Amino acid sequence: MGDTLWSDAKVPGTVHQDLLNHNRISNPFYGMNEEAVQWVENEDWMYRTSFVVNEQQLRIQVKPVLRKGVNHLLVRFRSAVKEVLPQLLTNGFEYPASNDHSPWRTSVYTRKAPYSYGWDWGIRLATCGIWRPVRLVFSDVARIEDYYVCQKSVSANRAKVDNRLEINNVTSRTVTALLKVDYHYSANDTKEISKRIELHPGENTVNLPARFEDLVYMGLVLQGHGMRHGMEAHRRNRPYCMGSLFWRLNDSWPVVS
Repeated sequence: MGDTLWSDAKVPGTVHQDLLNHNRISNPFYGMNEEAVQWVENEDWMYRTSFVVNEQQLRIQVKPVLRKGVNHLLVRFRSAVKEVLPQLLTNGFEYPASNDHSPWRTSVYTRKAPYSYGWDWGIRLATCGIWRPVRLVFSDVARIEDYYVCQKSVSANRAKVDNRLEINNVTSRTVTALLKVDYHYSANDTKEISKRIELHPGENTVNLPARFEDLVYMGLVLQGHGMRHGMEAHRRNRPYCMGSLFWRLNDSWPVVS
């Protein structure tokens, strides 16, 4: 904000939410307040916190970045608008972005949701923030680095998919492990996939076969949950935004506005 004032922040959360909680901005969804909060997107914002590391935790190979006692973590978000403005000014032409509510249509140059820059149904809040809880995780044997669903093959009659996991063995020896994945559509319908695996030192890729029918069904369940959360959010915003407009139920993502 161009000053040295630090305020408490909620993580996960966004800059606009924190400023609103501290009465630094007015509710942007009320009246014409949208214009009054546009200065936020042109500033750089920082989050900081501290945590304590004990002697036992320090034995793990993190000494290059951690020290015994109090450690400080600082996360800085540069203004996405100012960061890409030179690209806009030197490109020689302007991309169509009618949703962008600013004279400087920088939305097409950033990897942010386009609706952050305005839409026919929403205001412009090009915000930033930490979207997941921040935690320090110590692993003495192995940890899961990534999980995703991978398509193995597809034909007119059938598709085959895998649950793929990237697992890092942090030791210097090969270890045996039992990998189990539980999934369910409801509390009383839990299913399990298990596989005994060998993890070599470093990165390992593990495949667990999955039924394509289950993947499709879970996609429909996700849309249902998305619709529910969207409607609940609008109800909590009463009286500023109480109505919900349903977009296509068979859209590629759940949409409520």
